[in-house]
Amino acid sequence: MKPFIVQKILNEGTSEPFFARMMCQNLELRDFVINGEEQKKEFDELYEPLLNNLIECRQAMKECIKLITEHSQKINSGMIISGQEKAWTIKESVDKDLNRNFKDFFIKGRIALQCLDKLSKYMGFSIGFFFQKDKNFDEQVKTIADQNKDQKYQGFLEMLKNDRAIWYTLFRNIRVEIEHSGFNLPATKYNIDSTGKGQALFPTVDNKSIIDFLNLIWGNLFEFCEDVFVHLVDLKLTPPAIMTHIPESKRNPEMPIKYRIEANVGS
Repeated sequence: MKPFIVQKILNEGTSEPFFARMMCQNLELRDFVINGEEQKKEFDELYEPLLNNLIECRQAMKECIKLITEHSQKINSGMIISGQEKAWTIKESVDKDLNRNFKDFFIKGRIALQCLDKLSKYMGFSIGFFFQKDKNFDEQVKTIADQNKDQKYQGFLEMLKNDRAIWYTLFRNIRVEIEHSGFNLPATKYNIDSTGKGQALFPTVDNKSIIDFLNLIWGNLFEFCEDVFVHLVDLKLTPPAIMTHIPESKRNPEMPIKYRIEANVGS
């Protein structure tokens, strides 16, 4: 196996599932199907921008959460409120930074998906049709399903259909608004009582708080990138090697990987 050095990133380590799975786990899976130093170098050159953009996407989400949490605490305590009843002044605004990081989340996420598409082409099964219009996507799914009856392909296609329905369409629509329609989150509003203590009323997205919404989209985006890669590896595996899913209760807390490859000795 090619040595892979895991450095401490953003004050986090391999106990964080994202880093454990997207770095340690996936590089181990790579070594089962990508042979030769030159081929691994080619792979790494495609995988690195995927990983980096996911890290930047995740960091943008964390910045949004930090801005909302800290600003709410300051408003609740009255720390950044001055004046008197009916004439209160908020000394700090987070709207500009919140908007910038919210947009960065979608832009970096989009770039990560583009990198995933390039990686999928390199690994022999392009997922480019996933990003096409509904009609083209449905036609490609049917064609691939008709040509590949193997359960591995059928399961992969089912996963892609579910992800489009559950989160990707919403992600795409907001990303398009950001890049082409001048999208901005509505301004934060405030409720302040007679003592100068108040509450920050942040806008919602898809009827969810910004924090809940970003956590939901991030979880889906991260797991989509992981699952696509795992399926791509699985398609290239030959017996007796099999892809094994590790139940959450049995994952090592210090390295909580989700998948590993084992030899199916009993087959």
